[in-house]
Amino acid sequence: MSSVVDAVTGGSSRQTSGAQDYTSGQADETRRQIMELLKPFVSAGAGVLPQLTGMASKGFSADDFKADPGYQFALQQGQQATQNAAGVRGSPFGGQALAAIDQYTQGLANQTYQNSFNRWQTQLGNLQNIAGLGANAGAGVGSNLTGIMSAATGAYTSAANTQTNANANIVNAGIGAGAAILAG
Repeated sequence: MSSVVDAVTGGSSRQTSGAQDYTSGQADETRRQIMELLKPFVSAGAGVLPQLTGMASKGFSADDFKADPGYQFALQQGQQATQNAAGVRGSPFGGQALAAIDQYTQGLANQTYQNSFNRWQTQLGNLQNIAGLGANAGAGVGSNLTGIMSAATGAYTSAANTQTNANANIVNAGIGAGAAILAG
């Protein structure tokens, strides 16, 4: 009788072990797929952090304004137009021409500073959005991994309960058979 119980119990144990191995393999494959899908977003978010941190900690400065391509273009075009106009009237480097260039430059700075600042803020916002994508992807990875582990834990628990129930049924059947033999 004990060889029958051992055979049945061993079979149940092998089935439980096989179910656990299968579940573990599925969890590993799902985790790998999720990580692969979200990897570009996590990398992009992490990649912009140094630039984002630098911009945010430094703030908008006069150097940023002077380096703004929109300001540089308008400045160059305006100065050239002023020099050309002064050249028609006489010397492009005379006192009046230099005063006109200075006046144009100051007026341009007043007019374009806000536009330059807005472009800087837009760039900062774009970097924040990319960093946010990375953060959300990272959170998604964590959430998905938690779900996978919960499912695997549930499968392991279910397999263990199945094995326990099978063993209990075998023991109960053995007790019932023994009681029948003793009674009869």
